[in-house]
Amino acid sequence: MSIRLLWPFVKLAAPDKREVLVGRLQAQLGLSEEEWMDPDTRVPMQLAVSLLERWMEQLGQHDLGLLAAREVGIEHTGIVEYLARFKPTLGEALRSCDQYVHLLGEGVHQSLEARGERAYARLWFDGNLLASAAAYEFATAVRLDIARRITGKPALAPLEAHFMHRPPSDQRALWETFRCPLHFNMAVTQLVLPSEYLDLPVVSPEPVLSKILERHANALLAELPRTDNLVTRVRDMLNAEVELRDTNATRIALRLGMSVRSMARRLGEEGTSYRTLLDDRRKQAALRDLTQTLRPINDIAMQLGFASSQSFHRAFRRWTGETAAALRDRLRRRELAMH
Repeated sequence: MSIRLLWPFVKLAAPDKREVLVGRLQAQLGLSEEEWMDPDTRVPMQLAVSLLERWMEQLGQHDLGLLAAREVGIEHTGIVEYLARFKPTLGEALRSCDQYVHLLGEGVHQSLEARGERAYARLWFDGNLLASAAAYEFATAVRLDIARRITGKPALAPLEAHFMHRPPSDQRALWETFRCPLHFNMAVTQLVLPSEYLDLPVVSPEPVLSKILERHANALLAELPRTDNLVTRVRDMLNAEVELRDTNATRIALRLGMSVRSMARRLGEEGTSYRTLLDDRRKQAALRDLTQTLRPINDIAMQLGFASSQSFHRAFRRWTGETAAALRDRLRRRELAMH
């Protein structure tokens, strides 16, 4: 991920502790002072997220993601926001952000889909990236703030904001940020917008400059570590699927432009199979929903495409050595002990 996205979090530290925090982050990320200050420096996302989560736990501050999002400006979002500012409408701007979001973090994904009178701006992280509620809140808030800045409408608000994690005890910071009804324990994290918002004009569109910046952004994307093997492509498609019960090998193969047999052969050459990748996706999604939400276990099993709750429980015991109910009970007892 871009080092730029760590700077807003550091800015929240008290002035007398900021230097110590920066020194600790530099040491743990293996960065020199010059690399820390270089906006083009990239760091492993999982490590950076884990370090920030540890810091939040030490502070006892669960709104740190939202507070950091308020510090984010174009100096942090860089070319991703510049490109958005030069598009003619908000819809095109958001889709541009979705296309180039990997310049901010390779593990982040965004999509925009209009269905009737509503548009859904979804955000998710790679299945193997253990991102906390604060990480989702930070990324979603930044996306909304970009929309507000480029349209010149600081009061722009979604119809609803959906989050996969459980509701926090204090929701004031979330209300102040999103200014709309909040829904938790949802299947996906997304902003629900009126479709008419997508036609809102951007303040100062520059189509010619946009083309120039797109060439530069594409060149930057090409310089990122290559992840174009078939395993990565299938894994990305599975991560993007909301309802795994509607997903199968035929559907994925068609989207890849190949037959199921060809996909199976190539995945085998890369040392895995569709069934293995689907099983891993189910495991990651199950662990996320069980630990971060209060969604009923039967609902989770159905969404993940299991034929019955019994088959889900068998799979979960195979993955973890315990039942889903036992995991939730253990986490609940841990939370009670902490309080």
